Amino acid sequence: MAGWHLLLLLAVEIALYGAIGRHAHHAWGWSVAGAHALAVGIYVGVRIVLVAAEFILARSQGDPIPDQLRVSPLQLLAMYLRELGGWLLMFSIVLPFVRARRSVIDRDTSSLQRHASIPVILVHGLACNRGNWFWFRRQLEQRGHLAFTIDYAPWFARIATYPAQLARAIDEVLAATGARQVTIVGHSMGGLVARAYLDEFGGGKVARVITLGTPHRGTWMARFGLTPNVRDMAPGSPWLTALREREAKRSAQPYAGFTCVFTFHDNLVTPQTNATLPGASQIAVSGIGHLSLALSPRVVEYVDAVLGKG
Repeated sequence: MAGWHLLLLLAVEIALYGAIGRHAHHAWGWSVAGAHALAVGIYVGVRIVLVAAEFILARSQGDPIPDQLRVSPLQLLAMYLRELGGWLLMFSIVLPFVRARRSVIDRDTSSLQRHASIPVILVHGLACNRGNWFWFRRQLEQRGHLAFTIDYAPWFARIATYPAQLARAIDEVLAATGARQVTIVGHSMGGLVARAYLDEFGGGKVARVITLGTPHRGTWMARFGLTPNVRDMAPGSPWLTALREREAKRSAQPYAGFTCVFTFHDNLVTPQTNATLPGASQIAVSGIGHLSLALSPRVVEYVDAVLGKG
């Protein structure tokens, strides 16, 4: 089970809130329906508070929003509700129930050799799995792109643990499709995994990298995380510093093949321009939260346009 850690956390929460509802039923005389509603209400309420706290904290440390990218209070509310809905959907329904899969090739290989476009590998972020892309991948394929998803593990390891897994996925896709290169699209930490891959294995097999809300220069919010990969994403962390130094030694323009899509309303990467790289193409958006970057029609259109450049 690729999402076993999320399923375990979900089970613990359900048991805890269910126990509170059971207590309300037996000790306080609540009806069964009322007890169930209480348990569900606590579950949703916790996420309402957490997502709101993310936006407040991220904005307190955030970059000034350019005038042309400011949005109205109503649009801010819609953004918050989309982000909240995305968290409920992903972490309650989709990600915990994704089954583990060894291969990134999940379709008949006979049709892959006939596909003309450069294949795309979608790389998920922290504590997620390939289910993160369930909607985004379908949108890309409807636009004629050949997209694959990867699971990498364990979710609490150093980021340097993951590039070898991405390397195997790239080799598998190239062998199955007959292509010479792939394009990597990384969401959040997935973009750092792509950079770590290029640092360790070189860029010969990668045509370009597109990152969505990746904390390339770290994020202030990393101070609230305890796992090694979160500590790697702290601004000025030893891992980020060493990676940047090696990239600079390798090339005068190490990020020329990158496109950074970032949002000035990012609730996990702050300051928000830390999701950019010098010398890369930048696409700034607003009114979109961090998780919502992988659920946004606007972002799909931006990525589609970049992929269409060949």
